[in-house]
Formats: sequence, structure tokens, C-alpha cells
Amino acid sequence: MTQRTNKIGQNRGKPRLWIEGKFLQEAGFIPPLRYNFENNVFTLHPEGKRKISGKPQRPIIDITGRDVPVATAVTLTITNPGEITLHVHET
Repeated sequence: MTQRTNKIGQNRGKPRLWIEGKFLQEAGFIPPLRYNFENNVFTLHPEGKRKISGKPQRPIIDITGRDVPVATAVTLTITNPGEITLHVHET
């Protein structure tokens, strides 16, 4: 079980969660695959609402606005292949 802590940033005054690189590769999140983000869980799905950006060598997930939890940081955990769980740090 691999974990990583990310800070919640800002983009034009809105919260932003940016995840990239080897962590996503390890979880199987490679472009151009699709995924869903519901209940603080990222799940690969062939008909997912969202698309993984970037290149296979450097995949990117970029979420902004109301979908980002209100927090200063989050811990991401690869719980299963194709699944990442987001744990919110209290602000």
C-alpha cells in the first residue's frame, strides 16, 4: 500500500488538487485512460467522467473547484490496482 501526501493548492482563487508522475503510474492511472472521482475515491473506469492527462511517462490528474475537499492537505493511498483513496487532513 503506497501513500503520498499532497497539498491543496489554488487556481484562480479556487482549490486545486494536482497529482502527477510515478505515483499515478504505480496505481495504473496512465493516459488516455478514464476514471471517476466519487466519495474521495479515484477509480479507473472505461467510461469514466474524467480523463487522465499528460503522457504515459508523466500522467496528470488535475481537479479544481467544488470537487476538491476543503483542506490544506490530503493523503493519497493506492488501495487496489486502479483505485486511489483520498484522506482529508483537517484544516
